[in-house]
Amino acid sequence: MSNFSIVLVLSIVLLLGFVFYYFLKKRPQKFLAPESYEELIANTHFVTVDEVTFCYQRLGRGPHLLLLHGLGANLFTWRFVIGELSKFFTVTVLDLPGFGQSSKNPILDYDRDSQVKRLKQFLDHLKIGKCFVIGSSMGGAIGLGLALHFPEKVEKYIGLSPATNPRVLPFNPRPLLKALSQTYKIISRPFVRVLVGRVVYNKHLVTNESVDRYFQPYKQNKNAVVCVLKA
Repeated sequence: MSNFSIVLVLSIVLLLGFVFYYFLKKRPQKFLAPESYEELIANTHFVTVDEVTFCYQRLGRGPHLLLLHGLGANLFTWRFVIGELSKFFTVTVLDLPGFGQSSKNPILDYDRDSQVKRLKQFLDHLKIGKCFVIGSSMGGAIGLGLALHFPEKVEKYIGLSPATNPRVLPFNPRPLLKALSQTYKIISRPFVRVLVGRVVYNKHLVTNESVDRYFQPYKQNKNAVVCVLKA
């Protein structure tokens, strides 16, 4: 093979590599975009059950599907899948108590068992019988608790990296973090941007809007930090 042929082959390989990198890595993944987040916001509701106010969205028709977010997050986490899932299910996605736009009473407990009981009351209030449950991280642990303690409520359960590792759960950070709850202003917008950037693979999704959606609950209510520490 001549030197010209070698250079030509290498050039083509490099060009293809650049094209794949640009289209698959650099460009935002269009298929991840929600159908219309404005439509989801229009379907936002609030309901109070046993002095706890739940913020939730519901979209679609079909069997009931419940989506549970992780620690420090809120229902905005699921914005990329609600539209697609609503084609096959009645999707209910909520801010768990202590998070998002749901109530944040610092006196209450926000451990798994407490949240499981509240979640069961929430489902009863909305007259949702058996439902499919998908939970991420903390939401995965709560969803599993719902399946274990109230199996009549769960058709199928899917845990996405559920927080159930016995080597991790015994660690109790509350004594260390109790003092930090008094300095809630450490949860600043730049701080939230860093956190979102660390947990999101596609960095194009770390937009000003997404950072604002995660930061807003902490900006609006200083009790949000306390609830996170008690979760």
